[in-house]
Amino acid sequence: MAEENKKILVFAHMMKTAGTSLSKQLIGHYGNKMHIVPGGLKMGDDYYSETDFEKDLELFNKNLKIISGHPMRPYIDFGRFEDRMAWFTFFRKPQKRYVSHYLHDFKWTNEFAYRRYQQMKNKSIIEWEKIENYSKLSDKVFWQEKKILIGLLRL
Repeated sequence: MAEENKKILVFAHMMKTAGTSLSKQLIGHYGNKMHIVPGGLKMGDDYYSETDFEKDLELFNKNLKIISGHPMRPYIDFGRFEDRMAWFTFFRKPQKRYVSHYLHDFKWTNEFAYRRYQQMKNKSIIEWEKIENYSKLSDKVFWQEKKILIGLLRL
C-alpha cells in the first residue's frame, strides 16, 4: 500500500473516559509512531485542522500510525486525509465519570489544597458537588460530547 494511502488510527479522547490509560498502552505499542495532540481541554477546542495534520505527518516522517488527543474531532474537515483516518473513541456512564472527576480533582489539587477547594478539606464528594455542580451537568455533558463528536454542537 502506498504511503499516502495507509490508514491512520485517530482516537478522539473524551475527558474522564480512560483515555489517558489507553494512550499509555498505545504508546507502549506504537512508540514513536504515535502522536498526542496537546490541549483541547475545553469542549469548544476544535482548532486541530487539515494543515496541522499534514504538519504532523511531515514531522513524523510519514510514519505516523496513530494520533490522539482531546482536540481530535471527527466533524472537522481533514480534506484529502479523510479517507486515511479510522476514528474511535470511548464513552463512560455519567455516574462513573462523575466519581472519576472527583478523584482526579482530589489527586491533582494535592488533596484539595488549592485555594478554590480550601473548604473541601475533610469533606465528601457531596460537598465537592456543591462547588462544582457537576451532578446536574453530568448527563448534559455526556450528551453534549456525543453531539460535539458528530458535529451537531459547536461551543
